[in-house]
Amino acid sequence: MERCPSFDALAEFCIVNPSRIPKQLLKAKDADAQHLIRFIESKLASLTIERHRENFVTSWVKEAREQEAASLEAVKISLIKEYSRWLASPDHLPIDICLGICDKGVAQEIKVVSYNVMAHVRDGVSIFLQSLPFISGTKAQPKLVAAITSPIVLAQHAEDISSLIDQMLVVKQYTAVCLQEVDPSLLKILERHATSRGLHLHVSASAQELKREPDACLAITCIISRLYAKPLPDVVLISATKGGQQRFRRFTAVKLSECVDLLSLHVRHQSIDTGIFEQAENEQHIQNAREAIIDAHIETLDNRGIVVAVGDFNGPVPCTSTEPSGTMKNAAGDVGVRWLGPKGGHSTHYRKPSPVDGVMLFSKHITNVDRMECSLLENRERNINTNTMPWGL
Repeated sequence: MERCPSFDALAEFCIVNPSRIPKQLLKAKDADAQHLIRFIESKLASLTIERHRENFVTSWVKEAREQEAASLEAVKISLIKEYSRWLASPDHLPIDICLGICDKGVAQEIKVVSYNVMAHVRDGVSIFLQSLPFISGTKAQPKLVAAITSPIVLAQHAEDISSLIDQMLVVKQYTAVCLQEVDPSLLKILERHATSRGLHLHVSASAQELKREPDACLAITCIISRLYAKPLPDVVLISATKGGQQRFRRFTAVKLSECVDLLSLHVRHQSIDTGIFEQAENEQHIQNAREAIIDAHIETLDNRGIVVAVGDFNGPVPCTSTEPSGTMKNAAGDVGVRWLGPKGGHSTHYRKPSPVDGVMLFSKHITNVDRMECSLLENRERNINTNTMPWGL
């Protein structure tokens, strides 16, 4: 039997909602069973991040009507503190990647967590907030932008991500944590946190643009490794907007060992999705990223090594049960490419039907890899109590 988000949601409900289920809903009849399911679904819906964010906006509007202007600021701060855990939650879910490789006859295991943590700056949250169903037709978006980028929520966000890093690298001894969309506030804290824990932080060169564009989402990527990893040059992709402006994406890269390079990537979207539940394929930008990675790391590939790129592809990632090891494709000659998302095809991005986060593996000798797995990071492993309810309930 395989665990699924629905089971995890039910387990979470039993923990956080101690109220008893009405006895009449527990009778062994089909009709009553349906009532029980609807009862649990309604309770779960009240616990979702989306509902908490909606409650925050509703409470803010209500208090604004009832409070005097002089006391409104204090009420606003109180509400932000109360809802900070849900306001801090990113719009992606973290994924867990495990690779089994053979390096010169010696078996190795590489375990990595990848997480798009959503830059908590104006540009980073605006597009996401437009997809929230309770935002449409209201004036709530500026309130949420102000709350999500407030010092209180930034501190909560940093605490959650730091907790994840500690859990995976210090406690569970994973190889690395790869992050995407790191904002300036979070980056400063991560630098101090990594130093205090004896970890190694590698960040993309886009971090150098922080002073120039403090409110922009710079798509900063970084890798925090448990052991020292040799920094490698960023893989840089350049694309043009409709207005002719150049846009850069820089993927942080490190050499974990003589035969393994690791990248944290965030592929630019090809176009804004046309609907809340619609999803652009992003084939061209993903293909460009694939070719750029091969060109930049051809020396590792020529020496029988492998290149592992994890992160946000901004397009559907394959993860069908009939192909548990991912798809095999040829690119740039004889380089084999495997591409894999979380098993079960679970969404990793808010209101997108297919996962957009995953792992892409490159090798000229694919037999060097005997295991490749990708899954959603289980809630109990994340050690974060803010984003445990699955979407869509």
